[in-house]
Amino acid sequence: MSELIISLINTSFGYDNNPIFKDLSLYLYRGDKVCLVGKNGCGKSSLLKLLAKIHEMDSGEMHVRNGVNIGYLCQDAKIDSSKTIYEYVLEGYENLEETKYLADMVIANLGLKGNKTMEHLSGGKLRRVALAKTLVSQPDVLLLDEPTNHLDISAIEWLQSYINSNKELTVLCISHDREFLNAISNRIFWIDRGQFYIHNKGYSDLDNFMQQIFEQEEAKLRVMAKKMEAENHWLAYGVTARRKRNQRRLKDLFDLRNKLKAERARNKQLAVDMKLPALSSGQMSKLVLEFDDVTLGYNDVSPPKVIFKNFTARIMQGEKVGVVGRNGAGKTTLIKMILGDIEPLEGNFRKGVTVTISYADQHRKSIDLDKSLWENLCPEGGDHVNVNGTMLHVGSYLKRFLFKNDQFLAKASTLSGGELNRLLLAKALAIPGNLLILDEPTNDLDMDSLEMLEEMLTNYNGTVLIVSHDRAFLDDLVTRTIVISDDRIDDIIGGYSDYLRETSNKAQIKKEAAKKIEVKEEAKPKQQTKLSYKDQRDLDMIPSQIDELSTKILSLEEELSDPDLYAKHPDKYNQKSEELEKLKAEIDRLELRWLEVVEIQEGLK
Repeated sequence: MSELIISLINTSFGYDNNPIFKDLSLYLYRGDKVCLVGKNGCGKSSLLKLLAKIHEMDSGEMHVRNGVNIGYLCQDAKIDSSKTIYEYVLEGYENLEETKYLADMVIANLGLKGNKTMEHLSGGKLRRVALAKTLVSQPDVLLLDEPTNHLDISAIEWLQSYINSNKELTVLCISHDREFLNAISNRIFWIDRGQFYIHNKGYSDLDNFMQQIFEQEEAKLRVMAKKMEAENHWLAYGVTARRKRNQRRLKDLFDLRNKLKAERARNKQLAVDMKLPALSSGQMSKLVLEFDDVTLGYNDVSPPKVIFKNFTARIMQGEKVGVVGRNGAGKTTLIKMILGDIEPLEGNFRKGVTVTISYADQHRKSIDLDKSLWENLCPEGGDHVNVNGTMLHVGSYLKRFLFKNDQFLAKASTLSGGELNRLLLAKALAIPGNLLILDEPTNDLDMDSLEMLEEMLTNYNGTVLIVSHDRAFLDDLVTRTIVISDDRIDDIIGGYSDYLRETSNKAQIKKEAAKKIEVKEEAKPKQQTKLSYKDQRDLDMIPSQIDELSTKILSLEEELSDPDLYAKHPDKYNQKSEELEKLKAEIDRLELRWLEVVEIQEGLK
């Protein structure tokens, strides 16, 4: 077991007599890469601020190993914008030459220029400056609150590599970017309904972990109150239903992608000299956007800046299109052209005659912070909104976006970043239109909000254009992806992973294809009719083994709760902590094995 470097013991914290968490205990070890998950408002950011010693706990203890340096990236860093990036990032260092070498590397990979003053930097770039300063401090523990916001995909992949290459670095990270969490994490801290759960596997196992917790709760509640049993059954069903819904959604998505590939193949056969094939009158009514040999850029700079050249494509009714590219590649410029703010340098661009646009920008300019949620959705008064031709009461509509009754008349300025994004999406979807353009819609959203957004966009009847750096979100939703890079533009059927596969080493793909050998169909194994001896033995014995381990865990947790143990016997404390983690890991292993055997048994029935 790695070295214990931070521990919270029986910690309680809240605001104005409103408890956020109570009697929380957690342990961070050197090299841990932990994702911190939970709903908006559950206390994730507050926990990071406690660990960063920005907030003080109401009760409990915090122990940090001597010499451990903690770096913290908050969501709303306060920066002196009169300085250059170098001056801010290198502030307080004595050995500037040695530190500047690291600063140059970090600043460049985050898409920044060190000599530039920060006075006119956007909020997104200032956040990248704050991340650079945090990384340059070379912390032993890195506390990250939404680090991928405002980063392009290349910067996110660099940050992933930086974290994964630093084996001794301990990371506790809050992020809506599931692909990022999949790539970096080896443990999960989950805050749910005031409870704190720890899982010694990465984010990719979160759904399984949640399902186990819900099933365990359901089993306990069966011997408790019937009222609580019914509530928890709904929770367990919710995860199961979500899985089934996702499986259905993915099947529909793959079917649609295959259909689009077939359509594109037919269009390529018809195309001559890069000219688009003519549309029939029926197809014309379904045309949303058409790019005919379009070159996009700016003539008002010297030399003129070209973003991409000779782009030819059509977007038809009902398509869901992702747009990706590094920061500054031209994603926003493409949106400006679609909105009619600028014209292409060359070629022809047109919108379908019946196209009306709803646009949700990442800066939330359409949200009036001084008005209530209700007033933002009904600026002319009234109590109903028009959603896809259906009039809905504004209260029931806000509930779809996970808002509570007591928030309806609250000012938008009281909302968190994730809640503001949900309000922005609610407003965009309530504007009658058949082309929805979303600019970084997943920023600050928790898991439940992401699920809600994916479900709503899947069921949206119109056409969707999504600018996003969230690779998992794009993979789950879009039918095609437009990639802008190095004055060129690629149009790929599928999500971001499909783009990576298509643009990977084609020569290697051909080489592998040439070496393929036909594999004879293997004889089908004999149908299994009963559990093997080992499976049956595990099924019978694991429950008692788990009970025995649970008793040991309770005993160890009681010993570790002694506040004098760490102060007087740190070696014994570390030994007990390591033993506790091993026992918890063994219970996780046994539970997974038992569930596996149960599934095998059910398959035999």
